[in-house]
Parts: sequence; structure tokens; C-alpha cells
Amino acid sequence: MNVGAYFLPIVGLGLYSIGGFIISQYIARRLGRFLNFRTLVILNYIIVNLVSGIVHLSQVEGATRGYFDIVNASDDATFNATVGSMIGLMALCAACLHKLPAADFKPTELPEPWLVPGEQRFLFLTTAVMLPITIYATMQIQSYVESIEATRVIALDDGLARWSFLSNWFVWAISFLAILMISGKAGKNRIFSLIVTAGAVMAMVASLAWTGGRSVIIVMILPLILIALPRLRGVRWLAVPAGVVAAVSYIITVTENRSSTDAGFNVTTWLDWEWGRYSMTGFASEYVHDNGYALGESFLAGAMSVLLGVLRLVGLPISNPPLRTSTQMSGEYFLYSRSEVFIVPGLNAELFMNFGLVGIVVGCFVLGRITAWADSKYQASQTVLTRLAFAYVGTLLVFRTVAADSGSIYSYVLYVGAPLLVAAWYSKSTRSRHEKRQALKLKKESPGPGLESVLPRSQPPLKGQPDRREKRGVDRVPAAVSRASEIRLPPKLRR
Repeated sequence: MNVGAYFLPIVGLGLYSIGGFIISQYIARRLGRFLNFRTLVILNYIIVNLVSGIVHLSQVEGATRGYFDIVNASDDATFNATVGSMIGLMALCAACLHKLPAADFKPTELPEPWLVPGEQRFLFLTTAVMLPITIYATMQIQSYVESIEATRVIALDDGLARWSFLSNWFVWAISFLAILMISGKAGKNRIFSLIVTAGAVMAMVASLAWTGGRSVIIVMILPLILIALPRLRGVRWLAVPAGVVAAVSYIITVTENRSSTDAGFNVTTWLDWEWGRYSMTGFASEYVHDNGYALGESFLAGAMSVLLGVLRLVGLPISNPPLRTSTQMSGEYFLYSRSEVFIVPGLNAELFMNFGLVGIVVGCFVLGRITAWADSKYQASQTVLTRLAFAYVGTLLVFRTVAADSGSIYSYVLYVGAPLLVAAWYSKSTRSRHEKRQALKLKKESPGPGLESVLPRSQPPLKGQPDRREKRGVDRVPAAVSRASEIRLPPKLRR
């Protein structure tokens, strides 16, 4: 380990990492829950950029150096990568600290029942329709991946892309089925909810195994886990550690399967460049020095690719404009081919390639504000499906931004998340109509107001005026009422 030449950057990254961790825990205490998206996005940023930088600059012996070794680059690359990681963390923390709830804030639970009759019918019909279609799509895409003996799928042809999206929708069909099962009376049994949730998670992992991705699995299963946690009180001590161990084991297994060497999984390598992106910010510095700033090209290319893909799915022959994504830029730089898109620079590197250090500050601040908004909406959601939708959006912001390219999140929201977003919209409108009907029903059944609600309340006398109230403290009958009682009725009505 050689730390002498990079002592100051390592110390700076270490101090900022500690400060960021303290801020993330402060946010968790204020929100009353550790599993919130503000805390998670800060922790992920620290691992991806700052801890990655410490490991990379320490030059641990025996660990591979990734696609770009910042030690062999210019001093500007080290400076921009280090300063960019620090100021990005400051901007992210500032955005996540904005508009925190009061110190005595208590998280709100979903109101019972979780599902009203309209939502139950919708989920039942949706699940019944989606399950057979998505199971067939999963079988088709898995057979294709097995035929080509691939360990990781980066991109698919247009014909297979339809099957891949339908296969991803299997996750929502299983999530809807699990919510149906644990939302009723049986779901209040903690063991039953634990079994249902664990079975649903295992089914999701099995259906997504063909992707060969690590963050993909977490993104797709975490929303259901967050929704089910309130039903698991009393068994969380068993469920949470078991889930963490299973997730780590899965990440290690997938990493070993994807490794091109016999070294297998290595924590240092994973932190340095497999999940870490510090060295790629150094690559971005060198790329800008040679080619200039991209000025938003990669962000526009990612958005256009996904949005125009919708038109291609319906049969319109529209091609993408000649814009490059960040993965195409890195593929062109390292492998001399834009078609090689498996080298992901990460958010900081992409921001620097487009706008420099200013871009990192602005981009990280925007990410923090959007994440804080999604977390607030998640906590304030009053229906289980809207909460599931915001859990999915928040998970995307944590795991598909900092270590990913900007174009991937559009695909996850528009294509993969389409059934969930539709279900959330329908649930919100159904719940609104249900509450209005309940309010009208209560209004019709409630008795009219009595005399005591009409009479004015007793008021104390003004200063300098005599107290005309009776001694026993009861209001006198108003003059209009007393005069009405003195009216003599006609003889016919007296009878």
C-alpha cells in the first residue's frame, strides 16, 4: 500500500466521508427511520466516490486497477476527481438537509384498511392478467440468455426488448399479489407476512437472474420490502439480518460469475471500480482535456433514446439523433467503439464531462432535492400503491444515479415502472372517490344539530361592564327565543 504520494487527498476524502456519514445519521434520526432515501443516497455517494477514492489512491497490492488508473494520469485528474467528490457530497448533503421535519416528527403509518374494495378488485384483476403474460415473457428471455451463454445482458434487439420489459413487469405482478395477501386480516400475522414477503422476493430474484445485474435486483425488490416492513414488527430482528446476508451473498455470486479472471470477488476491487467511480471522474478530466466539454450531450442523448424508443415500440421507424451517451463516450475512449457500452462512468464523471466542477455541484444538489421530495411523498402517501410507487422512484434515485448513467433512469421509470405508475394513479383516484362516498354517507346518517349547538356561547363581560350572566354560569336564552315563546297561538292551534 502506497499512501505517501497521495496523503492529502486520502485524508481529505476520509474526513469528508466521516462528515457525510454523521449528516446521514442525523437525517435518519430526524426522520425517525434509517431506511429513508435521503440517508441512503448520501451513504451510496460516499461509497461510490469518496471511499472508492481512498481505496484507489491507496494502491492496494493484488487488486485490479479498473479501466482508468488515476495514478498514471495527470495531476489535474487527481485534483478534479478529489475536489469533485468533496463538493458533490457537500451539495448533496445541503439538498437533503433542506426542509427536514421537526425534531419531534413521528413517521406516519398506512391507514387501515390498506386496500378499499375498489383497489382490491383492481389488484386482483391486474394480477390475474399480468401473471401469465409476464411468466411467459420471463421464460422466453431466460431461454435466449441461456442459448447465448451470457452472464450479463447489457442491451437487446428491439424484438427481444419487448420481452425484457414484460419480464420486468413480473416483479409488479408478484408485488401486487403479495400486497393483496398481507393487506387483509391474515397479513396482521407477522409470520404469515414474513413468509409471503420472502417468497415474493425469491420469485423476483429468480425472474431477474438473466440480467446479471446487481443494483437491478435491489432496485426491484426494495420497494416491496419497505412496504412490508410495518407488517413484520417483532420479527425484523430475523428478517433484516437475513435479508442483508442474502443480498451480500447474491452480490458476491454475481460478481464472481461476471469476473473475467479466476480471482473472484474482491472487496477492494469492488469498492475501487466495480461499484466505485472515483477513478472515472479522473477519466472525465482527461476526456475534457482532449475533447472539450460535451455541454449536455449525454443527458439529452439518454432522454431522447428512451422517449423515441416508445415510438419505435409502436412501429414508427424513428432513429436516434447523432448524440452520444456517457457510456458511448467511454466506450469510444477505451475500446475505440461506440457500440461497447458496458463501461459506466457514473454521475460525477458524466456531470464533469458535460459541465465541469460546476456541473457536479448543481447536479448533486438537484439529485438531493429530488430525492428529498420523493422521500417526503413516500412518507406522506395514504394508499399502499402510491407509497409503493414512491418507494420505487426513491430506490431508483439512490441506486440508478450515482453509479449509473443518466439515461438508465428514464427507462426504469417509463418502461419498467409503467404498470406501477398506472396502478398508483388508479389507487389514488379510487381512494378519493371512496372517501367522498363515506363522507356523504356519514352526513346523511348524522342527526341534525340540537338547540345547544345553535345558541351562542357564554362570553365574559368587557372591562368596565357589569356581568349579566347568571351565577350558575349558564347562558340566558337569547331574546329572540324568549320572545318567540311569548307569542300567543291562535285558538285552533292551541288544541
